[in-house]
Amino acid sequence: MHDHLWTPTKPGQHGFMQVSFGKEKHPFERDEHRHVFMGAGRWFMYCGFYHITRVESFSAAEWDVLPVPLKVAYVETTVDKDQGQCPKPVTAEAVFANYERGRLHVPCVQMRCVKFDMKFYEELVRENCEWFGHSPSPTPPELDSVSGRRKRQRIESDTEYSDG
Repeated sequence: MHDHLWTPTKPGQHGFMQVSFGKEKHPFERDEHRHVFMGAGRWFMYCGFYHITRVESFSAAEWDVLPVPLKVAYVETTVDKDQGQCPKPVTAEAVFANYERGRLHVPCVQMRCVKFDMKFYEELVRENCEWFGHSPSPTPPELDSVSGRRKRQRIESDTEYSDG
């Protein structure tokens, strides 16, 4: 989650995610619907059932506001995925310069929460409890839509989730 500044931070929240760096095959060329989990390390949270759509890549202004360590992470990912697919070796310096000059763009998808699937969530809780030997008590996570993090400005503010 640390490499994705605009992903949902709680259930029901819309967001954006950077995908498919380098010359790899582009995912999400068609709209997809899927359950989304967010987290890092070994802690993940069910956010809901999402409609995922490819949108415009990061603008130059959006690239400019990224923290340098995040830019470096994107550059390293691009270099790793481009090795062996380009006739000449790819250097991090060249890739960074191409992002800075706007020759390379960070691909992006929009993540719209369609619903919070309570049945799916309760099943996850039940299975987790059986696996770890606890008694199930499926209390859903917080479903409010307020976030202190800055979202991409193109996101619309409509209904963020529905029970169901």
